[in-house]
Amino acid sequence: MRTLPAAAVGAVLALAALAGCSHHAGRPAAAPSSAGAVPPAASAPAAGSPSAAGSPAAPAAPVPRSGTGIAGTTMLVGGCPVPMEKPCPARPVSTMLSILDVHTDATVTTVTSGKDGRFRVDLAPGRYLVRPARPTGPLMSRIAPVTADVHEGAYTTVTLTFQANIE
Repeated sequence: MRTLPAAAVGAVLALAALAGCSHHAGRPAAAPSSAGAVPPAASAPAAGSPSAAGSPAAPAAPVPRSGTGIAGTTMLVGGCPVPMEKPCPARPVSTMLSILDVHTDATVTTVTSGKDGRFRVDLAPGRYLVRPARPTGPLMSRIAPVTADVHEGAYTTVTLTFQANIE
């Protein structure tokens, strides 16, 4: 009956690889799902483009990037496959999200957060729900949608925090 222990070891190793637990000092703990408005990020003009003085050699000042929408982060808490003295640290997770119009319940767009957990989507001003686009599976809990009020000229920030279903 060596098959059962070998299968158990294989399952634990697979979960460890999927969970990607690592402790990063200085990283803040995950906050509960939240939303807030922030101004759009600034971007610099392309290299070699004329500056305000008209000289390509003069240093260029950052030009505010106009835009309206939602910017956010998806995080996973818990689920370290090895015992730890402290709780398993929160870490970014890539997942597909749906953005719904709160008044019509229609999906406006979908977006996938990057490996760093970040996502950004341009949207018209309004009230939206941000939620997982598909079932999260047995390793991550499904979370409640996060409401985001988007205002003209700003990106509303949201954080979606998933709980790992393994301990």
